[in-house]
Amino acid sequence: MPVHRSYAFVNNRGGTGKSFCLYQTAAAYAKANPDKKVLIMDCSSHGDVSQYLLGGTQEPLHDDPPASTAGSQVKYTIPFDKTMAGLLVKLLTEDRSHLSILERMSLLFIQQQNVTVPNHAVRVSEYSQDVQNIPENIYLCAGGKDLAFGGTCRVLFEERRPSTCSELANLTQEDQWINLGKALQDAINRLDNHWVVFFDTDAELRERSASYIALVAAERYITLFTDNWADYLRTHHDPVNALLPTLYFLRQKTEIGKICMVLFNKVEKYNQETSNLVDANGRESRTLPFSPVQASKRQIEEISDHLFKKCWASLEMDCKRFFEDSRSVQTATDFINKYISAFCKFPAIPTQISTVLGIPFACIDPKKHYRSENNTANIGPAGIETMRVIREILDAVVQRL
Repeated sequence: MPVHRSYAFVNNRGGTGKSFCLYQTAAAYAKANPDKKVLIMDCSSHGDVSQYLLGGTQEPLHDDPPASTAGSQVKYTIPFDKTMAGLLVKLLTEDRSHLSILERMSLLFIQQQNVTVPNHAVRVSEYSQDVQNIPENIYLCAGGKDLAFGGTCRVLFEERRPSTCSELANLTQEDQWINLGKALQDAINRLDNHWVVFFDTDAELRERSASYIALVAAERYITLFTDNWADYLRTHHDPVNALLPTLYFLRQKTEIGKICMVLFNKVEKYNQETSNLVDANGRESRTLPFSPVQASKRQIEEISDHLFKKCWASLEMDCKRFFEDSRSVQTATDFINKYISAFCKFPAIPTQISTVLGIPFACIDPKKHYRSENNTANIGPAGIETMRVIREILDAVVQRL
């Protein structure tokens, strides 16, 4: 049987929390499903999810190699062929110096038959600190700056290697990255049913090659929003990277994944009681595992209603095709029930433990005082009740995957 599932966390707006939400969701999924192997493919040139998993944002633990954070320092010790850039280089084959760029891309189908994706990943628990308590079943193809203009470009361009993402975009055609995405998809689909894959992406979907590749390779998309109306509109109207027009363009070229979830992040929480979203006609729908403040709740409802009307009524792009099982959705209530989920703005102490020390929420001991290696100050404890609520919110999303 092919790979169990693959998900890409996407939005063309930076700051919605794609990397953080993927980090928490993938770790919670791995802990809840010890029989599955969770592969995180970090297709972000920032490498944030890799940084979290490999030690967090605390100061480096050693002097060498030079790095800004502990997670980045560990990432630099991972062999190149065990990174996302290394995997893409393998897909591009070892030696094509005599071929043109177009010829190198067109021959991808030959090389991908020889690529075994797990060979280009590391088991995170073997690189992380003991205090992180990372589940044994999480694997990582680390991301970072090599994805933007590093090893991948050395294979493609050699002496014409671009130094910026804009140069890279100018030197290539989108069809070439689509071909590479299909090759990666084929390689992933040769994994067995025990594997679940999560892709992280950058905001600049059409300007960052690895993120574009992830859009093609993933089976499902989890779209991140905040309760900010202006940010939401950028998914329609960003002049270069707008998510829905990008999906429309890709769908004209090839079969791609579909949106399975619209995840609102950083929602201000009023209290810990469950609450129901209401559609434009006043009908109650999706139950959230917490109660947002009224202003945030109303924004989620209005954005959800607009997204339904925009996508299901769009004759130009027929955007409802971008959503999984869209035929079962006839009303705004159906839309909210099927696709909408939410993460609250998580409390400061567990968030600090999770980001600074690289301990996912699912792995935090709620009674423990944590201490960073280079800081004598204690962090925490997070609190039993606080962590219970956080895990309920995480579980509500994980159970839908």
